[in-house]
This record gives sequence, structure tokens and C-alpha cells, in this order.
Amino acid sequence: MLTIPGPDLPTFYQRYVQLLDSTNIGEELYNSIDIALTTLGNLKAAQVNYRYAEGKWTIGQVLAHLIETEWIMGYRALWISRQEGPELPGFDENLFAQQRGEDGRRLVRLVRELVQLRKSSIYLFDGLSVAQLNRTGSMDGKAVSVHQIGLIMAGHLLHHIHVLNERYLHS
Repeated sequence: MLTIPGPDLPTFYQRYVQLLDSTNIGEELYNSIDIALTTLGNLKAAQVNYRYAEGKWTIGQVLAHLIETEWIMGYRALWISRQEGPELPGFDENLFAQQRGEDGRRLVRLVRELVQLRKSSIYLFDGLSVAQLNRTGSMDGKAVSVHQIGLIMAGHLLHHIHVLNERYLHS
């Protein structure tokens, strides 16, 4: 396990961070989107509605989840980096998916949106000082540093790309 400055990494997020090679946020955010694009670039438009089992998300829903999580985690990082404020709430990804429904976005749109959001996240973290990266806050009842959030974001994307490859694409 990588040594990351800040409070003990909450157990739930350890599975994401253990997929990374370093604690360099910029490198890991870049590397994870590059790895993701290798998989996503091979998808066909018709696959957007594919699910590997009943009750599981479609590929489009997985991408929408990645987009929503990128938004949420980026906001959390910005919030904590700027102030010590009230605890940030958690979110239920399944409830989000249920409320989102089948939004009809095409595969190319989902991939472009994810890439643009990741670029925005890279700019966000690149603009933070060491002091801001080391700030801690509470999200969903768990102490976490801004630095840790950046690594969680990189690992979260890799986790879901692995799931796509193993369960959806069998590669």
C-alpha cells in the first residue's frame, strides 16, 4: 500500500488507491485517463446499452457513474481545499443511477464528457498548493485529505475500467 499524507485512508477507498503506482496526483490522473481511453476507444456505439447480467448497469450507466463521481469528488476536493466547513455528505451511486434513468446520451458524448471532466480535475489539483492538498475534511463521516481525494479519483476510474474489461468486454 502506498504511503499517503493525511489521515488513515478510509477502508472503502483503499481498493481504488491500491491500483495506483505512485502518490503523484497529476501523474495518476493523467495515467488513469490514458488507460481508460485505451478501453473506451475500442467500444462500439451499440455497446452503450449492454449489461453483462440482469440488474447490472449498462456500459452507458457505468460511464455516467464515472462522470458523476468525477464531478462530486472534484467538488469535495475544492471544498475541503478552500475551507474547513461542515461535513460533506455521501452519495448513493445506485440512487443516482435510478434518478438519472436512461438518459440517452451516446457513447461518444459520454467519453468526451469524462475526458473533459478529467482534464478539469487535473487543472484543479495542479492549481492547489501543498498546504491546500494537505487539508483534511470529512466526507460521508470519514476524514480525508485533498491529496487522498485526487488519488481516489484516479483509482476509481481504473477500478471501473477493470470492471468493464473483466465483466463487460472479457478482455
